[in-house]
Amino acid sequence: MAPVNAGVLLSDTMSDKPFFICGPCVIETKQITLDTAKRLAEIAAKLSVKLMFKVSWAKMNRTSLTGYRGVCVEYACEVFDEVRQQANLPVTTDIHSVKDVFSVRHSVDCLQVPALLSRQTDILEAVAKYPACATIKKGPFIAPHDIRPVVEKVLAKNDKAQVAIIERGTTFGYNDNVVDYRGFKIMSDLTADLGTPIVFDCTHTVQRPSLQGDRSGGDRQLVAPLAQAAGATGYCDGYFLETHPNPDVALCDGPCMVPLDAMETMLKNIIGAHQYGFEIASRNARPLW
Repeated sequence: MAPVNAGVLLSDTMSDKPFFICGPCVIETKQITLDTAKRLAEIAAKLSVKLMFKVSWAKMNRTSLTGYRGVCVEYACEVFDEVRQQANLPVTTDIHSVKDVFSVRHSVDCLQVPALLSRQTDILEAVAKYPACATIKKGPFIAPHDIRPVVEKVLAKNDKAQVAIIERGTTFGYNDNVVDYRGFKIMSDLTADLGTPIVFDCTHTVQRPSLQGDRSGGDRQLVAPLAQAAGATGYCDGYFLETHPNPDVALCDGPCMVPLDAMETMLKNIIGAHQYGFEIASRNARPLW
């Protein structure tokens, strides 16, 4: 069975069955990456949901020089290809320059634009072409009602491209992100005619940037309640979660990641909240007043 087409996955908006984008923060070893992908594929099949595997290969936005930076692009593409073959999942990874788009485009099904690059026109235009499927992390400095022009930059270059917006919180003072749940409806309404799914980043929203001096902190205990609350709004189409077999020893974003053995329960609970929210939102499609 071929993996679900990433473009089809991102075109599934306002459905009672959400899709998921999951995987480790970054490639540490090929074995950890493959083992995680295979387990996520099993969970997705068991729960009958679409899932795209995400893993970074290069981490550019590090708190300090001691932060883990990832692997070379040649090795990364080898890992991406094996995930697609062995786990039978579509793959996405983040890019940091137009050059990166060309370097990885044959080994992934979708590209992710990092939050701090979400206004970079050259990058947005590049992902419109290769592979014409992109998820864009909404920068923590962008208001929900300002997101449409970001999507339009991609579609202006290729009106057939599939684009999703990922909400990952807004900068609040120092070392903190806060989720404004009004934003899901605002962004959904603003981009409804463009067919843009809204995705909630359940794990980066609990990140505490640079909190630990030379690295970021976070609180994974908050992932579940934030994710379930997002699902209950009725305006999320997908959910992004980073996971690791042993987050406490992960080389990047360990405090934010969900343990792999907890992911089945996590996804099951999110699905329940999502279906509740979808039912309420559908019932209240027209204003109540």
